[in-house]
Amino acid sequence: MTSQSHALAGSGGSFGFWDISSRAGDLEVLLKESPGTTDGEIEAPLRRLREALATALLASEEVEVVDAPAPVREMPAATTAVSSRVVIVEDDTSVRDLLSGLISGVADVFSAVDTTQGRRLIETVKPDLILLDNRIGGADAGLELLESLQAVPGLKDIPVIMITASDDPGEVMRALMAGAADYIVKPFDPAEVGVKIRGRLDRLGSHVLIADDDDTVREMLVHKFQSAGCKVTSVESGADAWEALQHGDYSVALLDRMMPGYDGVTLLRMMKADPRTARVPVVFLTARHYGADVLEGLNTGAVDYITKPFHADEVLARVLRLLNSGEAA
Repeated sequence: MTSQSHALAGSGGSFGFWDISSRAGDLEVLLKESPGTTDGEIEAPLRRLREALATALLASEEVEVVDAPAPVREMPAATTAVSSRVVIVEDDTSVRDLLSGLISGVADVFSAVDTTQGRRLIETVKPDLILLDNRIGGADAGLELLESLQAVPGLKDIPVIMITASDDPGEVMRALMAGAADYIVKPFDPAEVGVKIRGRLDRLGSHVLIADDDDTVREMLVHKFQSAGCKVTSVESGADAWEALQHGDYSVALLDRMMPGYDGVTLLRMMKADPRTARVPVVFLTARHYGADVLEGLNTGAVDYITKPFHADEVLARVLRLLNSGEAA
């Protein structure tokens, strides 16, 4: 009964039946916190859950039936190339089908019902994104799979979004410390989650160059942009940045104004003079915040100018807006 109430608590609201999630959640908490609960003690919350289910059933019978989400393949049928691949590891069939339906039009989707099958799929498919439930079978199997992937070259850099009914702060922190790119709590808004996942898939082709001689700044920004779904190259000098620009295609370059080798303005002028790099948008990150410095940077051709100290989430938001606007190369 605990596992059934857990499943209903996570999926009910995602399909618009928030009362089911609420009633099932109450029952789940009671069963977990009081394992010796008698039949009499669970009678009232169980009755309320049944009433919510009955109400939802009546409501669903009055709604016109529409086409169901496209079926999900459990294993790749062939080795043909696809634009992006997503593995969903989820033991709730309804949630699994819902997630698949949200992204099946923009990605090749593969599903697994447990972490053993999920691990096999991940190793076979090498997906661009993993959607992972935590409380699979009532245990923290999803978190254990996430942590185990971090030790495998070729798999540890695949972004993982945890989608789980658990909002326990300890589990959230454990997931983020293990490298989860995002943590979504069930029940969720399908439209909102769909936009978030599709946006991440859209950014798979984005390549961001970060040039800054501050190790902390580089590490922080690399984490932010990788978590957002971007490919990232980071260097610590203007000379290294120029070398990287000669051998890679970049959607945007984040340059420090003051760094060894070439300073940011000099590097930008070199980029503008080279047809291969002239169209790469440049965003300056710098402690030089005087008006003359800002104007020099913008007049040289930078598309944005962000002064230090800055908030990493603001930098991410401004650059993602640039990428989404179509101005990026």
